[in-house]
Amino acid sequence: MLGWELPPHNSGGLGVACYQMSRALADCGVDIDFVVPYSAEHPNIDFMNVHAATHLEASKDGFGAYDDLGTSDKQAHDCGLSGMRAVQRRYNCFVKEFVKQHPPDAIHAHDWLTMEAGIIAKQQCNAPLIVHVHATEFDRSGENEGNPLVHEIEQQGLLMADRIIAVSHITKDIIVKNYHIPPEKIEVVYNAIDLDELPPHEYDQGTYQYLEDLKKEGYIIVGALTRLTVQKGLTYLIRAVAEAINQHQKIAPLPTAHKTRKDHFITNAQVRCQSNQFVALLATTTQQ
Repeated sequence: MLGWELPPHNSGGLGVACYQMSRALADCGVDIDFVVPYSAEHPNIDFMNVHAATHLEASKDGFGAYDDLGTSDKQAHDCGLSGMRAVQRRYNCFVKEFVKQHPPDAIHAHDWLTMEAGIIAKQQCNAPLIVHVHATEFDRSGENEGNPLVHEIEQQGLLMADRIIAVSHITKDIIVKNYHIPPEKIEVVYNAIDLDELPPHEYDQGTYQYLEDLKKEGYIIVGALTRLTVQKGLTYLIRAVAEAINQHQKIAPLPTAHKTRKDHFITNAQVRCQSNQFVALLATTTQQ
């Protein structure tokens, strides 16, 4: 298994998805060697072997799965990804040597960050390559073009894969439409979550009562549990609410957001909606 992060050293949902899938596979009797690009302890993982491809510290070297990649240096060889690419090269070298000594029955690579390593491993040991697509560069770049080098890596990885897993039918459609991959090569497997592993939560009785009062006044409460970023469709959410308010003025969006995104959300909302028609309730939390 080739991934870029695992809890507790994850910067977003990619590490959580990898963790849950790996644990489910281990419960089915699968032996897993999981390679990450950093060196750190994973105290809650005893169902698989976690291997560090480098001696870099986790989440402190600017190569997180959700770090800003930038596209300003488009003429450079690495298209503005010099730091990330340096880590990827070391990761690829580790994987190449690892599969020489420990030939796998299958290779499972998550997203563009490890697709090259997956290709190298396949060429080295001839095991089938499964590419797991959580998001494409088309998703991550929002309405922009994205990074051309990342697009190229994704294209190569998808072409070389023996099987592709997409986390949704929308993701599958993007792969088929933009990368021209045959749809029969792609399986949709939704992410799952173990509710028993969620951290303890003290319910905000004040917020609850406020929502109940709004409902009594005829408001429709619209929940959105996600990171409020361009990759998660923040702009589309605001546009949709603005359109809905034209039909029904009493709508109260309830997005769960990190505190650093509140101002951005409110500012965009105020631009598109009159203040007396828009009620934004932000639950400030740093929990995934």
